[in-house]
Amino acid sequence: MTPILPPEIRVHDLYLGFERGTIEEFREAMDGYGPLVAAHAEAKVDLIHPEGGPPFMIHGYDGEQRILSQWNKTYNVPIFSSGTSQVAALKALRVKKFVCATYYGGPVNQIVTDYFSQAGFEVMGIQGLNVEFQKVKDLPDQEVLDHVINVANSRPDADALYMLGSAWPRLSIVEELEREIKKPVLHPMQARCWYFQKLLGLKTPIYGYGRLMAEIP
Repeated sequence: MTPILPPEIRVHDLYLGFERGTIEEFREAMDGYGPLVAAHAEAKVDLIHPEGGPPFMIHGYDGEQRILSQWNKTYNVPIFSSGTSQVAALKALRVKKFVCATYYGGPVNQIVTDYFSQAGFEVMGIQGLNVEFQKVKDLPDQEVLDHVINVANSRPDADALYMLGSAWPRLSIVEELEREIKKPVLHPMQARCWYFQKLLGLKTPIYGYGRLMAEIP
């Protein structure tokens, strides 16, 4: 995360760790998030970001907001999820309808589609890769690029392309993709780093990772 944050932002990480990427694992995750949120609050940080889209999206958009609201009241610290930052980034980029490329499949993709629909977006399609969760980080750049471009080309009328999942290799692929498909590309890490700046009142362009970080809308 650090390479696409201004130097004045320091990050303190505590990891929950996902091994299977299944619905069951995501449903069980909330019990693990609570103590880590409490530990960060005790460390007197300025922001807390429980990372991971599907573990929160599985509760629906409104359900996620209730969880975050309760934590905010308990710890009196701004707390946002991956979905929070992605919804805000899509709105900042003036996106109303998008197509999604991911490495997930099956019920996870339906959960994500429902979440963004509840948040007010049109999900025009979502396509996954047939790859084991633990092997996503080892995917060759060209395989990722080919998959994502094919997904983007499947709906040329979409406003943007959304890459679901933080484990996609090589974040810098975003800029290459934007040149190829000529529309914004949203990656979860890019969205959260942009949102850090937004909540902290900063506006430092970071180049090489796509329009969102370069323009800081």
